[in-house]
Amino acid sequence: MSVPNAPIIAYRNLLREGTLQGGGTPAHAVDWRLDRSWQPGATSASLDCTLPSAQPAEALSIAGHNLAGGTVTLRAWNGSAFVDVATIEPADASCVMATFPAVSASRWQIAIQNPQPIAIAVPFLGPVLALESGLRQGFVPPLFSQQAEILDTTSQEGVPLGRSIRRQPGKTTINVTDLDDSWMRSHWLPFRDHALRYPFLLQWNPEGHPDEAALCWADGVPAANAYTRPGFMDGTLACRCLTDVPVGVPV
Repeated sequence: MSVPNAPIIAYRNLLREGTLQGGGTPAHAVDWRLDRSWQPGATSASLDCTLPSAQPAEALSIAGHNLAGGTVTLRAWNGSAFVDVATIEPADASCVMATFPAVSASRWQIAIQNPQPIAIAVPFLGPVLALESGLRQGFVPPLFSQQAEILDTTSQEGVPLGRSIRRQPGKTTINVTDLDDSWMRSHWLPFRDHALRYPFLLQWNPEGHPDEAALCWADGVPAANAYTRPGFMDGTLACRCLTDVPVGVPV
């Protein structure tokens, strides 16, 4: 059973499991890459996904986008019409996640209205993994983990001429403890297997800071998970993370 205000991980993207329709190149929306994006070439567009069978979803998220001032609406097919499930209205380029009670459908639509031509690197639709433990003391929220490479320039006389700042992905560690052995096998192992290959989304404090979602990826090989006491284990995953990503800019 998850704890109150449990940290949320989102990694199983239903958009990768269905047939996509939309302008531009919809495949760019589901490859987890940040150096390119889905660009339908319009300020109003929809990304439609048809799955082989009805699947439950609990979250809508976007990362690497230019949708500040726009509206993103998730709709599910109820057998006769699309019905609204969730809406996101980004204020800036930050990663955003909206969660909702589980809805199952075989057809989904992400409809977007934007002040400028749409660009999204990572749209996410799918279930979430609510951790069965809070994050331990020492956890660094992604917003506070951002790093930078700084180069100071001076004249031959030593006069400061300016500073060049190159932003770097942040570093943090998902560190949870005393997780039930069966939960680790059923939930943590599939997540860890995904994290070895692809990025994922983290909402570390859904109730206190729902606006601090981040796109993360494993920093090296995930640590081994050890027993803390009979029947319970620790979970640790070192991550690199970004809370906002300029569209189309390699990282």
